[in-house]
This record gives sequence, C-alpha cells and structure tokens, in this order.
Amino acid sequence: MKREFFRNAPLVEMIAEVKWRLTPVTAIPNGAIDPFHDAIKTALKERFPPLGYPHHREKVPPEIPRELLAGQATTQFYKAPDVWPIYQLGPGVFTVNITEGYWGWASFRDTVAAGIEQLLAAHPALTLFQLESLKLMAIDAFSEQHGYRSYNDFSQKYLTLGELLPSSFLAQFASNTEAVNVRSDTTFPLNVPAGAHARISISDGLRSDQKALILHTAIESGPIDSIDLQNIMNWFDAAHGVHRTMFRSLLTEDLKVILQPEIIHDDHQY
Repeated sequence: MKREFFRNAPLVEMIAEVKWRLTPVTAIPNGAIDPFHDAIKTALKERFPPLGYPHHREKVPPEIPRELLAGQATTQFYKAPDVWPIYQLGPGVFTVNITEGYWGWASFRDTVAAGIEQLLAAHPALTLFQLESLKLMAIDAFSEQHGYRSYNDFSQKYLTLGELLPSSFLAQFASNTEAVNVRSDTTFPLNVPAGAHARISISDGLRSDQKALILHTAIESGPIDSIDLQNIMNWFDAAHGVHRTMFRSLLTEDLKVILQPEIIHDDHQY
C-alpha cells in the first residue's frame, strides 16, 4: 500500500488517550478516586515487560493524595530512558505517547492497540469499567526549518489559516509586528467520528529554542458504550483519518514541498 510521508514533518508529539469514569470525592473540588488504580498498575508492571517495556517510574511524589490527581498520568512504562513510544497510567487515564520515531499511524496504531489490550486485561473488574472518552492529540511546531518567522507571514504564505488580525491593523497599532503573540482556540462538532468534537489551538512558542507556530489538534469522542478493543481501535482509526485530512487541508503547496513528501510502501491497511 502506498502512502505519503513527510521527511521534514513538524510533529512534536502524538498522543492516544483513554479515560474512564471515577468515583467523585465530594469533599475535594474536582477530586475523584479510581478504586482499581493500584490493581491495574500492579498488573501492568507484569504485563508490559514481555512487550519490550521493562522499566517504569513514578512521575508524582507518593505523598500527593491520589484524589487530587484524577485524570492525570502518574506512572510511565518505557523501553529505555528517552526512547519512545511510552505508556502512561494514572487514576482514570491511560495514554500512549510518541515523539521521536513516528513513522506514520500504522506503526503507532499497533502500539496503541497493544497498550489498550493490556489495560483491559489488567482491570480486575471489567464489568465496572466505564469508558468516559477517547482522544487523539497531535502537537506540531512549525519553526525556522519550515519557513516560520512570524504568524502573519507564515499563515498567509504557508498555511490556509489566514490572518487573525489584518496586517494593516497591526502595522497601524503595533510598535513591532515581529513581536506579536498569537493565541487561538477553536472547537466544533465533527461529522465523523459520530458524536466527536475537534479542538484546534494555535499559539506562538518555541521548538529547540527557535520561534515556532504551535498547532495543537485534538479529536475527542462522546460517551463510549463499548469496551471492545476492536471498537475502540475503529474509533481511533476514524479519528486519525479526520486528523490527517484536516492537517493536510491546512498546508499550502509551498509548505508541502518544505515538508519533503515521500511515497513509501507498507503492508498496513490503515
């Protein structure tokens, strides 16, 4: 199967997230507990090493009450220091993260599926496991190597975003148009996957100490009734398809050239 791959891609990180319902703690604002968290973590410490993830570490000091960490990743499972992808677990949340070494959805999908399969197998009471949401997130950073100098210049020449504020407006009122900071956050319901929403955030930032335009894209599901692995992965496949199409629709032909497209062949159907 042929597919297009960008050799000079702006991707910083791709994240697949699974969240499930917790038991609220009324005495703590936004507090909640995951009664099965410890059991799941203990099981994953045994299940991930055979998959090539022999190491784990705690991200949060043990003295911090877990009721305050609902929905936050607290434990990482990894192959070796600074080697990606990694798995993360916290009260009510499981994520698969990759930065370096992303060669497209097909290979990352296999990692996501393997991780979620182990998560479901590690849960001691699946009949009580209620999914809250699935989310696929991508963080891209367009920097000098992609032609970035300022938002207004880059958005007009290389992206189909257009100006947030007209150049004439900034020229009239800004003392330095190169110093304009941009921040935009847009959410909207999606046609596909059904019941899902998209969130696209744009801001100025840094990549390797260089000025960059940060594009954060998130596709989030509505309520999920099924905990069947195939149904979950079907949702992630659909979410990735939407993300891929949205991302490419933002690129001008000039930017596509800078990203160095290459046609590669693999046996994956995704």
